[in-house]
Amino acid sequence: MTYPALTRKNAVQIAEELLKEDIDQRVDTQIDHDKYVEEKQGQFDAKQLAADASAIHDKWNELTSKAGKVVDDDLVQFEIAIAPMVYSAIQKISLDCREDEDFWRYLALFPFRWYLIAREPELQPQDYGGLKEKSEIGDDGEEVIKISNSSMIYQLIYRTYLIGKAIEDGSDSKEPFARANAIPRGGPLTDIWQSHIIRVTIGRIGFVRHAFIDRVKTEPVAKSQMLNFARSLASRLTRMRNNVVLDLHSKSEIDAVVKEISKQI
Repeated sequence: MTYPALTRKNAVQIAEELLKEDIDQRVDTQIDHDKYVEEKQGQFDAKQLAADASAIHDKWNELTSKAGKVVDDDLVQFEIAIAPMVYSAIQKISLDCREDEDFWRYLALFPFRWYLIAREPELQPQDYGGLKEKSEIGDDGEEVIKISNSSMIYQLIYRTYLIGKAIEDGSDSKEPFARANAIPRGGPLTDIWQSHIIRVTIGRIGFVRHAFIDRVKTEPVAKSQMLNFARSLASRLTRMRNNVVLDLHSKSEIDAVVKEISKQI
């Protein structure tokens, strides 16, 4: 059995094709699958993925329909709202696929292209896992274009998956993704979920991510103050992890640590 994959170079070429089209045509633009997509050995259920991607698309449409005129704050909130569904869908896929960056590029530009266009319509290389170009002046005074890999932590479908993974709480059998609603609209959603959870180590240490979110949610500060509180708490937790093995502590122990740190903010 095989699974589909896209190299960085081919992903860039597809993005360039899409950018030539009007934005409302890009989702349905026909891309030559055989020209760009290669098949690698590994377990993959295309029908299951298609069904899950369709269900997530329906949820996105439901959210946008209820919002009416969609603004940037809404898009961030929608991303968090569908993160549990994205995580659950992709978690069904074999580890062979999930460990391959080329597979994530395929997800972004084929089954989840609608999401990429809705959330990151500029199609910057980091949005789908492409190649970045940077113009520099060489020693001879001539312009030099340097090409580098974009970081996968910024790739839309991958970061949404990681947010869903960070939200999941296996100890809550009834509502394992309840924390998806922890930060209100207008609150520091991007700062908290992207900057303080998925781009840094505290988001991957034991119960720290859950304790951090719970404390930010319950700390009696206005939404306008929530950002500064979250940044300060995240910074202090990051410093602490350099000296304390937080992975081995229970949720109640981590909660107590976070509560004590909060008193210093």
